[in-house]
Amino acid sequence: MKKLLVETADRAARYIAGIANRRVVPLPAEVARLESLGGPLPQLPLDPSEVLALLDDIGSPATVATAGGRCFGFVIGGSLPAALVANWLAGAWDQNAAMQVMSPVAAKLEEIALEWIVDVLGLPSESGAGFVTGTTMANFSALAAARTALMNDTPTRGPMPRSSTHHDLDTRSSRISLSSSQRNGGLRERKEYLFQVSTWLRGVVSRRQEAEFRNRTLAAYPPVAE
Repeated sequence: MKKLLVETADRAARYIAGIANRRVVPLPAEVARLESLGGPLPQLPLDPSEVLALLDDIGSPATVATAGGRCFGFVIGGSLPAALVANWLAGAWDQNAAMQVMSPVAAKLEEIALEWIVDVLGLPSESGAGFVTGTTMANFSALAAARTALMNDTPTRGPMPRSSTHHDLDTRSSRISLSSSQRNGGLRERKEYLFQVSTWLRGVVSRRQEAEFRNRTLAAYPPVAE
């Protein structure tokens, strides 16, 4: 394993060293060579060194040079050296960070990263934060937080009543949905999904509260056997 990791580091270092002297976008012929990565599913495992060589020899020329200083497409930046080597180490750790007990270090690093993000954005230290799966869920979460704040902080309306209708929600959250949807059509669909989820959650909470009330009542006033 050590020899394989050293070979990987050598290939990666060679790629980084040449990034300033290569094209930002691969040539059509280099992209076409990617077809050789496919083919029938191998019946037996390949030697890891062969897999590494195949990825480097065929894959590296077909990359976009985002790690260099001459790529200005989209909103993409190159990684920092510390981030790159940390990513390598994280791959060696091979952690499943679903819960704290499954990876205490991953949970702690996430906690620290969130604290630093709150700090760099100048938010109150008691602010809560969390990581999402991507831009879609980031927009969805922002809409949910913004609508909740608008509902609960509107002096003339007060907190959102449990019996709010779709029309009520549209009226009270129009400042969020209309201005946003003009710039991104997908936000309107996310708002609709947000309403469906919140309606379902209110129903779940209502049924749970009803069950808890029934259980407390039965505990306090048990049926009398005849």
